Amino acid sequence: MQQVLWTIGAILAYIVGLVVIWIITPKMQRYSIDDPAFMGWAVLDVLGAFLAFACIVVLLLVFDGAMAVRVIDFFLILGIIAVAVRMALSSLRAKYVSGTHRVSRIAAGIYGIFLAVIGIFALVQLFVLG
Repeated sequence: MQQVLWTIGAILAYIVGLVVIWIITPKMQRYSIDDPAFMGWAVLDVLGAFLAFACIVVLLLVFDGAMAVRVIDFFLILGIIAVAVRMALSSLRAKYVSGTHRVSRIAAGIYGIFLAVIGIFALVQLFVLG
């Protein structure tokens, strides 16, 4: 029963993390990079990534790295990479530049690129270290 609760909690954290990344990243572009509001949105964005990656770690720990869980984690990491690439592309190729700051868009785009690279690294580590 406890494994079911950990799994449900992890999946909910994953969903919340991706939704936070999806909603917060465009809002960061409205503020200058030295504005405290930008830093607050950036902290929420990092928290969203932390929640999304925490799901993968929790599932691996609860089920002792079973192959079926690794396959599920593979698809979860692909979801993180897809959201990160989408956010990076939408930040770097913004349709609506009015009301946004160029440096903030670049910072949000670089964050998305780094998040995608971390996801690729996690994919490699998922099967290499097992």
